[in-house]
Amino acid sequence: MYEFDEQLDKGHGYETRLDKYFSRWYSVHPIEDKAVQRMGIDRRFTGPTGAVYSVEYKTDERAGETGNVFIETVSVDRDNKLGWAYTSCAQILAYYIPGLQTVYLAYMTSVKESVKPWSEVYPIRRIPNRGYHTIGLLVPIPVFEGICFRVLEAQP
Repeated sequence: MYEFDEQLDKGHGYETRLDKYFSRWYSVHPIEDKAVQRMGIDRRFTGPTGAVYSVEYKTDERAGETGNVFIETVSVDRDNKLGWAYTSCAQILAYYIPGLQTVYLAYMTSVKESVKPWSEVYPIRRIPNRGYHTIGLLVPIPVFEGICFRVLEAQP
């Protein structure tokens, strides 16, 4: 069973690593406002020219073993709550796979546009939590990489 609190703690550690990694190029600003976080925005990056980008971080420890990324389509099945693939308001998805030491950067619009065609081809998985399931698509890493605008092969 997927333990939400345990995964949340691990996620914070990965977020710290990603912040340090991206701070080489951007001023990284963690989002403290819970309402903005619920919109799928974890960070704001400010570039050297002053451009600002909203970013959602995702870490997938299993993808390095399975060869698939998990694209969440339903966050809480008992409430029929849509997943981040539909609801995130971030401009950029930073998808980190620790086992591959790789960060995949995709425009969230590209992810959203890909969900329907992917759902017609790739398997759906239900991940058990306490009292509910999270549902998503298992998309092969090379296919996911195809919608990314950048792949950073370095250990954050």
